Amino acid sequence: MVPHLSNPEVAHGLAPMMLCYFAMGYMLAIITLRTGSLEMAIGAHIGNNLFDVLILNDAKSVLTTHSLFVCTEGHAWYEAISLVIAGTVLYLCVDRYFRGARR
Repeated sequence: MVPHLSNPEVAHGLAPMMLCYFAMGYMLAIITLRTGSLEMAIGAHIGNNLFDVLILNDAKSVLTTHSLFVCTEGHAWYEAISLVIAGTVLYLCVDRYFRGARR
């Protein structure tokens, strides 16, 4: 989380962005522990970065690429809440998949 706090999008709000980065790291760590390998966590991190780069990028983002949509006004709390919800859904999907794989 700490290295990401120097990103320009943190200007939208320090507390919600800290929650975003912490939640992402926590989710990836839990998925790594649940699966016993890094592949899912690395894939989720790459998927998140590709979404940010190709689909919806922030105008103040450290990733300066052309994307389909550009967010010019940051809503950090919305991003934090949606990341927590998406992380929970992703974990539940991974957990359900690995429960079915044990049978």
